[in-house]
Amino acid sequence: MDDWSKYEAVVAKRWQYYAPRFERFARGEWLSWNWAAFVATLAWLRYRKLYAWSWAYFFVSTPFLLAVSLMVVLGGDDCERALDPAPSSVAGLTVTVLALIFLQWVLPPLVADSLYFNHVRTLIGKTKRATGTGGYIGALALQALVLIGAAVIVPNSAMYGYRIMADESVSLAAGPKVHLQEYLNEHQRLPARIEEVTGEVSGKYVDRLVLESDGTIRAIFGDKARKLSGHSMSFIPEIKDGRIVDWVCRSNDLPDQCLPSRCRRH
Repeated sequence: MDDWSKYEAVVAKRWQYYAPRFERFARGEWLSWNWAAFVATLAWLRYRKLYAWSWAYFFVSTPFLLAVSLMVVLGGDDCERALDPAPSSVAGLTVTVLALIFLQWVLPPLVADSLYFNHVRTLIGKTKRATGTGGYIGALALQALVLIGAAVIVPNSAMYGYRIMADESVSLAAGPKVHLQEYLNEHQRLPARIEEVTGEVSGKYVDRLVLESDGTIRAIFGDKARKLSGHSMSFIPEIKDGRIVDWVCRSNDLPDQCLPSRCRRH
């Protein structure tokens, strides 16, 4: 038989709130709803001295928040949406985000009171220490710094991810452009293969460069370029009087949303 006076001595503030819940938990129940744990889960865990659970929550919830941020941003990426406008991808993203929201905001307040009951039960007979604010304020500040950093870094890395991949093709084609001009000056014709002037050229996202008969350099994206894989960007020479006077950047199979601004059609 539990001595509820001992529980009251440990809980002190808000005992009237916890008393009926603790009685239910003593009978084997374990679910309830705690609004404080819903609004500020980490702060509530620290305030109630559930330190192990607070750090577990911190190291689990923060990646969840980052994952949600990343998926929302990727889901709004113009390039990816233009390449894969299928409703199924949107539905899959929605289900995943909702699952993460449940784990992040709904599950903790459902079990918070039960966790606190088990914690208080272990403290029965021990001297209750004064509750300070430094611990939970510090934990909240740390999580806030992580999430603020993510708010700056994640959107930028996600929103411009595909354009960074496309930019690699531009930089890889820069060298062969010079060598093709030199070859044209010397032989008065273009080589049959780009390897004759540069050797094999590839990058992290570009699988290879191909030289077409009119001198166009075509950069073909590999598997690491995700949805750009198999697509290509072309660098078309403008030849006058046996010299290449300019290059035009285009793509026949990628939408403008995926291309650097100088390569777009409009």
